[in-house]
Amino acid sequence: MVPENPGQMHAHLDALQLGTVDGFAAAGGGTVAASWEGVSWLWSALDEPVVLSLTEGPVSAAATTQDGVWVVLDDALYLFDGVLRRVDWADDLGGPVVDLETVGQALYLSTQTGLFRRSEGLLTQLYFDGQTPTAPMALGGTFSGVPVLWIGQSDGVYALDPVSGEVMEGLALDAGADDVAVDASGLLHVLSDGQVQVRQGGEWTALNVEGAVGLIAEPSADGVWIATATGWMHQGSDGQNHVLDVDPALAADAHIDGLGRLLHTDAAGLWRTAANRPVEVVGLYAGDRVEAPMVVSFVPTAPDDVLNLTARVVRLGDAIDVVVADDWTATIDPLGLVFGNWTLEVDTTFVNEPAGRGEVILQMAASGGASWLEHIEPIYLQHCSQCHDGATETVLEDLEDWSAGIDVILEKVISGDMPLVGSKLSDGDVALIQAWAAGGFPL
Repeated sequence: MVPENPGQMHAHLDALQLGTVDGFAAAGGGTVAASWEGVSWLWSALDEPVVLSLTEGPVSAAATTQDGVWVVLDDALYLFDGVLRRVDWADDLGGPVVDLETVGQALYLSTQTGLFRRSEGLLTQLYFDGQTPTAPMALGGTFSGVPVLWIGQSDGVYALDPVSGEVMEGLALDAGADDVAVDASGLLHVLSDGQVQVRQGGEWTALNVEGAVGLIAEPSADGVWIATATGWMHQGSDGQNHVLDVDPALAADAHIDGLGRLLHTDAAGLWRTAANRPVEVVGLYAGDRVEAPMVVSFVPTAPDDVLNLTARVVRLGDAIDVVVADDWTATIDPLGLVFGNWTLEVDTTFVNEPAGRGEVILQMAASGGASWLEHIEPIYLQHCSQCHDGATETVLEDLEDWSAGIDVILEKVISGDMPLVGSKLSDGDVALIQAWAAGGFPL
């Protein structure tokens, strides 16, 4: 619930690039595309900036998918995957791309005349009430388990299926919606006639914010940034207001990165402002399918002040610790983790600073790594041998028996129909059987 009297704290300001910056945009996670000194660059948490282009620029929009970094330079769309290439099909969108967003691995492209979705190489135009959607729009949250695209209109806001464009829900507001934002909690924030309204529990609740003129949020990060007549503030789910002492005229062109940090410029350079000290996970993107062990890096804000950094994967209340090395790297191993969505959580404590957290939702689907001798035979001996040894009708004594009946075995152990004696197999044991089958039943 939104508190009636939230506290107030100052935000944390970090310089990304000093000097005149002509254009910039968040590209996902902590990656930023920016143009300064006549050159366009790509900056990430782990590396020094790399050159995107010596000629095209400035940057006006950016986003990242598994294909690479999509970036708009001088009104043209480019894809950077180590080499910068102009995207020819974007010339047929009816106008230059003005905004880029991603949900999972789907790329959303907004022009002055339309909204488009590109997924698995297929480009689709979205419509609302027979017309192309217009600003304000915000991706984030779910409705009946489906990711939502919110559209602000003169009579309220509408939840659209971002694939089909179908209207799933309409929420009335007397003064309509001037801006829309959704954070990781799924809370819908709407700017309506200078007042910020939050939708929770089926009702609208007004925030105690004066002179609001704009909203910005990130679906993977907590809280919403609110532009006011006197500056920027951040309203978090913890009820704290974090105030940014920046002239709103200088920070009018603002973006937000994948960790919920506000990116803005002034005469001195490009700045990043955080309401807390978040941790970036490098090497994985939200929605990635993890089929084999992979190494990720953790990049905390203010690394010199870190006291401790821990990580775990969490699913439906189950939490499994991840070993973090001294260089803040870790191996994410899907073996033994039940198939489906898991959240990688990273927590950091700092000297005299609020704790920080990074989160990435992953799809665990081990495609191998389990063997009969090391993993599956022990499961058989402990849970299955009483009913399926050589003296019974259905024998599961060896690898060939299991591989021949794997579909029925998985159906029975997942449903809990087997084993008949003793406790149900753990999610970890089921995941090992699935991984063993996916890997081709190795001995």
